[in-house]
Amino acid sequence: MQAIARSSFTLPGLLLGLCLLCGLAAVQAAPAPAGHVIIARGEVQAISAAGEPRALRRRSPFYAGETLVTGTDATAQLRFSDGALVALRPDTEFRVDRYRYESDGGEGDESISTLIKGGFRTITGAVGKQDPDSYRVDTPVATIGVRGTHYEVVLGDGLAVGVWQGGIRVRNEGGEMDLGQNANYSFATVTGRNQPPRGRLQPPPGLDTPPQAPADAEEVSEQQQEEGQSESDGATEAEAGGNETTTSGEEDGDAESTAATAETDAETDAGDGTTTTLDTQTSSQDDDTRETSMSESPDDGVSLDTATGDSLDTTATDTRLTSTTDTTLDATFTVSQPVDSVSDITSQDARLSDAEWDKLINGNHLGIILEANTAQQGIRGGRAIVDPAGSPVITDNGYAPFDSEYADAPILEVFRQGSATLDALGSHTVDSNHTVYWGVWNGNPDPVIIQTDATDPSVTRTSNRPFFWATLLPTDPGVLDARTGIVTYNNLIAVQGGGSGGQITAADVTFTLDVNFDTGALTNGSLQIGNGSEFWQIDLSGQLRGSIADLTVEQTSSVYVSPSTHGVIGDIATGFTGNNGEVLGGGFLFEAEGDPGIHAEGILLVE
Repeated sequence: MQAIARSSFTLPGLLLGLCLLCGLAAVQAAPAPAGHVIIARGEVQAISAAGEPRALRRRSPFYAGETLVTGTDATAQLRFSDGALVALRPDTEFRVDRYRYESDGGEGDESISTLIKGGFRTITGAVGKQDPDSYRVDTPVATIGVRGTHYEVVLGDGLAVGVWQGGIRVRNEGGEMDLGQNANYSFATVTGRNQPPRGRLQPPPGLDTPPQAPADAEEVSEQQQEEGQSESDGATEAEAGGNETTTSGEEDGDAESTAATAETDAETDAGDGTTTTLDTQTSSQDDDTRETSMSESPDDGVSLDTATGDSLDTTATDTRLTSTTDTTLDATFTVSQPVDSVSDITSQDARLSDAEWDKLINGNHLGIILEANTAQQGIRGGRAIVDPAGSPVITDNGYAPFDSEYADAPILEVFRQGSATLDALGSHTVDSNHTVYWGVWNGNPDPVIIQTDATDPSVTRTSNRPFFWATLLPTDPGVLDARTGIVTYNNLIAVQGGGSGGQITAADVTFTLDVNFDTGALTNGSLQIGNGSEFWQIDLSGQLRGSIADLTVEQTSSVYVSPSTHGVIGDIATGFTGNNGEVLGGGFLFEAEGDPGIHAEGILLVE
C-alpha cells in the first residue's frame, strides 16, 4: 500500500517534470534567427521552406531556410547576426539557404544564400571576412564569393554585378573573374550559366536604375510609433513566426532614436575633413533620387551606431565620384548612378553645379586635355561633360579609367575654358550614338581655368598656354571583348596639333597600330610627325584595357632636329569609340629629352 501510494504521489510530479523538460528542450531547440529586419517598407514577407508566408516588419527576425520577398514597391534592409548588412531592392526574392554564426566567423560558421530574382546591395559581415570560403551567394547564372567587401547584384535578363569596396569573385561553368580590389574591373555582366563573366569599366545597365526611394517621414514615424506602442507587439510577431524573440536595450534605443531623427538630417564628421550626411528621411529635394551608400570602417569591420543600431558610423567613405556620401541604413539604398532629372541630383563637388553633376554622372563620356609644352606633367582627363559648342568640362582624379581606384577617387582638378579663346573646334560622328568633339583653348591673353579645391570653386590655378582637348563616348568594353582577330588602325580621320615646329595637321602625320582582340596586345605602333624642321618617330606598344588603348612610348622613340637626334619623353592617351570600336581617339604630348623647347602635342582620330 505504501508503495502504491508513493507511486500515485510521484506520477503527477514525474509528468510535470517531463513536461517542463520537454518545454525547456523546445525552447532550447528553437533556432536562432539569422538576423533581424532593420526596416521594411511596403509588402515584405518571409516564406518558409514549407511555403508558409510571414509578414516582416521592423525588428522581425528571419531564419535560415526562409525566402525573403519584397513586393513591387517594397524595400527591406536586413542585419545579419554577424554584422552583415543587406538592402533588398523592390520585387526581390532572396533565400537564406544556410546560416550559422557562433565562432566570430571561424570554423563551422557559414552564410550561403541564393538570389532568385531582383537585386541587393550588401556589406559582408564577420563570416565573409574571416573565412571567405564560407560565404557564397548563388544566382541562376553565376556564384559570388567575397574577400571582405561591399558590392551589389541585380538579376534581370542576365546578372549585373558592381563592387564598391573590396573584392569579389564571380564564377560559373563558363569561367571566373575577380572584380574590385587588385582586379582590372569593378563591374561585370553574366548572360548565362555557360557564358563567362565580362568585365565592364562602367556600371552595367542593371545597376543604372536606383531602387525605390525611402518612404516619407510621416509614414516611417507612424510605423515606428505603432511598433513601439507596447512590448506585446514583439510577442505577437514572434508567435506569428513560430519563434521566440528577445528585445535588447540596443533595439529599444533603436526605435526611439530613429523616430527622433525621422524628419531631420544629421551630419557626422567623416574623420578626414569631409562631411558625411546621414539623410534619414525626406528633404526639400525629390526623394525619387535619394542617394545612399554604405562603407566599412578602417578595421574592415562594420561599425554600427550602438545607440540606434541602424546607421553606419563611417570613418571611410565609399563613393563613385566624391568623398561625400549618404550612409544611413535607415533609408532605402540607391546606387550612385543616373537619375531621371536634374532636380533629383545634388552635386557632391562645390566646383560643379547640380546640372553639371547630373551630366557628369549620366553622360559616361571621357575627356582628355593636355597643356602645351608640359610633357613631364602628362595628359589629364577622366569623366567629362560634352559641349558641341566647344566649352566642355573635363575632370581628372589622377587615375586612368582602367585603374581600380578610378571609380572611387575624388576629383582633383576641373578644367574649364574660362575666358580663353576657342581657336579650333572639330567633330566627327562615328555613328548615331558616338560623336567625338575636339578643340583648342588659347590661354593667351585670357587664361584657361583649373579648379583645384572640391570645397571652394574659387580656388584655381590658371594657364596662358594652349590647351588641346577631346571628348568621346567610349565603346562598351563587352563589345571589344567579343571582337576577335587582329585589326590595324591606320586611317587618319583628323589631327589637331601644334608645337615648337608650328601647327600639326593630318597631312603631317602617319599613324599605325595593330590591335589583337584575342589577346589584347597592342603592337607595331608607330606615330610619325613631320613638323617643320622636326621629325618625330614615336614607337608604341601596349595593352587593351577595357575600352582604353593603354600605350607606352618606347625608349627607341626619337625626334630629329638638324643636326641632332634626341630621345623623347611624353605621353599618349587613346580610347575606342563607336558601337563596335571602329575609331581610336585621343591625344599626344611629347618633348625632346633634355630640351623641353622642342615639343609636339595634339589630338588625333584614327580608324
